[in-house]
Amino acid sequence: MKTCGDLRGLAHARFDLGRRYKGWPVLKKLQYVEGLMQGLAAVPPKVVTREEIDPLPDLKKTLTEHYARKRAHYGRTARPFTIRT
Repeated sequence: MKTCGDLRGLAHARFDLGRRYKGWPVLKKLQYVEGLMQGLAAVPPKVVTREEIDPLPDLKKTLTEHYARKRAHYGRTARPFTIRT
């Protein structure tokens, strides 16, 4: 099976969804997404650039800080998201 790191291979990977996910409620969604991906496989990307939006060395805030700012901006009072290591 291909890994997520091999993005070029994912477009060509063939999975027998009906057999692997038989009886699962998510099967219809997986088949729908597989059809979308097959349709997009031959379509060239509209934007081809090597520009980095947010290079990793420039990122200084944690995910906890990022989502705290989003909650504050959008007025969400949900429990803060923390990563436990």
